Amino acid sequence: MQSRLLQHCKFYDEKDILIVCGIEGIFLYKLTYTGAVDKKQVHKLDPLGQRLNFTLRLLKRLDGVTEWIKGFTIDEEWDLLFAWSLTETSIYKLSDGSHHFSFKDLFVDQESVITSMLYMPKYRYIVVATETGHLVVYKWETTASVITEFKGINRAIRSMARHPNRVN
Repeated sequence: MQSRLLQHCKFYDEKDILIVCGIEGIFLYKLTYTGAVDKKQVHKLDPLGQRLNFTLRLLKRLDGVTEWIKGFTIDEEWDLLFAWSLTETSIYKLSDGSHHFSFKDLFVDQESVITSMLYMPKYRYIVVATETGHLVVYKWETTASVITEFKGINRAIRSMARHPNRVN
């Protein structure tokens, strides 16, 4: 892949997948380690990386992305990848890379940029956080509709997490 610009990259350790997003879309790569040392012990036994050998293989380019990806988050519990641009949000199933759902024109407000998303599958809610400190809760079926909006935080919200003891 010749990429003009790499915007985001994350290693999904659970499945040994490297997720690369940018101006050309979303790509999933399989990162395979082969070496003389167990991969969990390699940083202790081979700190200089002299006996490391990695291979990187393109698994899939995710379809349904029409614009430059501005951010993404992974819901490990439900095996979902949420990716967003300024005008579009797409949801993918990570296990097979299938395009699960998307909706356009998910604007929180005109001057705000989406910084994080959180999915609550039991209620089919998506919580969107913005750079201006707003939280917006959407219900989605075939379209997204606003349930409520929270304002009053004066700083950017960079990440969100579900409480581990609650099934959402």
